[in-house]
Amino acid sequence: MERVLANAEHPTHTMSLDEKSGIQTLERTAPDLPMKPGSCAKQEYEYKRHGTLCLLAAMCIVTGKIFPWLNATRTEEDFVFFVWLLLATDPSANWIFVVDNLNTHCSESLVRLVAELCGIEEDLGVKDKSGILKSMASRSAFLSDACLPQNNDPSANEDNSRPPNVPEYNPETAMPRPCQDQDY
Repeated sequence: MERVLANAEHPTHTMSLDEKSGIQTLERTAPDLPMKPGSCAKQEYEYKRHGTLCLLAAMCIVTGKIFPWLNATRTEEDFVFFVWLLLATDPSANWIFVVDNLNTHCSESLVRLVAELCGIEEDLGVKDKSGILKSMASRSAFLSDACLPQNNDPSANEDNSRPPNVPEYNPETAMPRPCQDQDY
């Protein structure tokens, strides 16, 4: 709590993140039949399958605003990239992410991103062998307490490149954007 209060000139965004994988993308083979007097609308039960998608979503705990991102996969790199995109929406703010215990939520890539953005230059160790990266528990502990309020600007890279281990952003496949003026 002291860390948030110590840097009150920067807003703090508290986001709840989760994912839903295996969402079927279906197309009905016939149009719906409209409602008629004495009969409700009818939907065709046969469909054509177009594969699956993964939804990563963040919800601002304070405002209820949703930041969705649809992608073909749900990998460690996808999650890190989604977090990086969220941070880029307000680089000077402080961020708190509430996540479950999925392994991608305390991955090596996420630890490296957080360390880079927080200006932590100490050796992080080797995954499954030593240091902060040794275990999921040590990575989780680091992520729970990593950054004192500092400038965590994702665009602070001098060459404006992506952080390491983050996939290239492809606007053709996915683009996070807040839902517009929705009541929840």
